Amino acid sequence: MFDEALDLWRVHTRQGVITTRFLVGAGPLDKPRMPDIEGVDRFAGKVIHTARWNHGADLRGKRIAVIGTGASMLQPIPPD
Repeated sequence: MFDEALDLWRVHTRQGVITTRFLVGAGPLDKPRMPDIEGVDRFAGKVIHTARWNHGADLRGKRIAVIGTGASMLQPIPPD
């Protein structure tokens, strides 16, 4: 809960209350979900989720599409 008067977050836990200036909501990152794209089940190419990366996949010379948002999308893309 955000305390506007003090400009602080107050997070209530089983151990008590934590007060902080910054709060980062990470979400359920332990449960990767494939995007709901019609027809993806008929796609003949490789489909790899960044949370379940296939290190054995040889992607050299391949045309790659990356679908995602924010850091989840940018992390696997080489800088050049």
